[in-house]
Amino acid sequence: MTEPLENRLLRLGEVVEMLQVSRPTLYRLAREERLELRKIGRCSRITGASVARFLRQGEEGAR
Repeated sequence: MTEPLENRLLRLGEVVEMLQVSRPTLYRLAREERLELRKIGRCSRITGASVARFLRQGEEGAR
């Protein structure tokens, strides 16, 4: 069974594809604290909860 998005730590490439944004845009969203970036050793990950929240906010803004 697949883990819910909110409970996952996602690779940057996964989030780039999911949101259809460039890597620099992804880093900008993290700097603006619209996405939560976590460092694990030398690796960067984006929390699934922050991606889900970002997507919900986008849907609300489109209405």
